[in-house]
Amino acid sequence: MVHSQHFETDAYVGVDAGADRLPGIANVDDGFDGVVDNPVELGATGSDDRFVVMTADQYAMAPDLLPLVLQRGAWIGDDVVDSVVTSEVPRRQFFRFENRAGVWEFMKSSDVQ
Repeated sequence: MVHSQHFETDAYVGVDAGADRLPGIANVDDGFDGVVDNPVELGATGSDDRFVVMTADQYAMAPDLLPLVLQRGAWIGDDVVDSVVTSEVPRRQFFRFENRAGVWEFMKSSDVQ
């Protein structure tokens, strides 16, 4: 298996509330502030909250899906439909091989075309 990625400076990296759509562990005051399931609980240990990477176009269409933005710029898979891939951006490939002897993986930075 080979997975190619490129770096997009305008991508968004953040945290969303996971499958239950509630920050932190559902029905628990993870922030210890007397309020259950408020935004300060996003990313609480043991919760179903998750890190999400969105292209700028995805974020523009649904900014509420990513209530906590941590940074701009991220590695995006070349298979993302609304992502723009140019040869000027840093690129990398992940390789994964499996057989009866085991699994091995490596990453290669390159100007993959």
